[in-house]
Amino acid sequence: MDAYGLELPGWSLSPLAPAMLSARSEGEVRERGLVLSDARPVPSGLLCPRAFGERSEHVGWIRLPRPIVNLWMVPTLMRTTGLEPRDVEALYYHQGHLGPNGVVHDGTFTSETTGAAALRMLARTRSELSPIVWDALPVVPPRLRPERGQDGRTPSRLYRKVLHHADELSTKTRTGAPPVLLEDERARLQAAVSDALTWGIAQALASFATPPVDLVRRTTYFLFARLDGAPDDTNGADRPGTLALWLARIDETRRRLREAAIEVAGDAEREAKLALVLRALGLDATKG
Repeated sequence: MDAYGLELPGWSLSPLAPAMLSARSEGEVRERGLVLSDARPVPSGLLCPRAFGERSEHVGWIRLPRPIVNLWMVPTLMRTTGLEPRDVEALYYHQGHLGPNGVVHDGTFTSETTGAAALRMLARTRSELSPIVWDALPVVPPRLRPERGQDGRTPSRLYRKVLHHADELSTKTRTGAPPVLLEDERARLQAAVSDALTWGIAQALASFATPPVDLVRRTTYFLFARLDGAPDDTNGADRPGTLALWLARIDETRRRLREAAIEVAGDAEREAKLALVLRALGLDATKG
């Protein structure tokens, strides 16, 4: 079992180091658009063949204007540091900061002592936590993104949301917005990335399952969507969910990954697709 808490039959998994996320991917995605008026893919967009390859065989990546916490590493973080869930959540959503005697939940603080920056400080003394902070988000190739998603959330729309909040944070940083607005936008970007790492990955896995997704799981995911209150639009009005809900999403996605690994066993073409999905999670995956 690796640091993500995954154990897939027949697969060897290891988290990619933060610096390897973009290095091991083929192209940067910078634009939210999909196609031009003449039906050609938007250059550097979510369907761009330069980013994903002509047959969409590569994983792309989105550059993040500020480091972001890799949600999948949060359980390992709590286990190795002894931090309480409320402390992790405060750091995760930039609502608390890392002080000399632990996590402080009020007072004035800077971006260097909260969020991903604080967790990166903790990771320096624990090698197993090195993948907890990302400067780039891997992107599932277009051919593995379903056109219809649960509650209207397709992976493409989730990635567009990440790009939107990345642009908003870059703009506010460049124009000298007040710190409180910057922290709020960082939290929105964090939530958008976490959406992509749970909802987006789960939907990419749907084609591997037989039957696709049963009624109980559809209902469960629908309830998660309503409880955490993160809509699909990119008007900046979304509200981050609680850490408990995010971790429940991870548990569900883990189950889907295990089912997919069993479902595709022995089918080289489908195993290659699953490897791409795992790469979009920041995992180096090999058979055997």
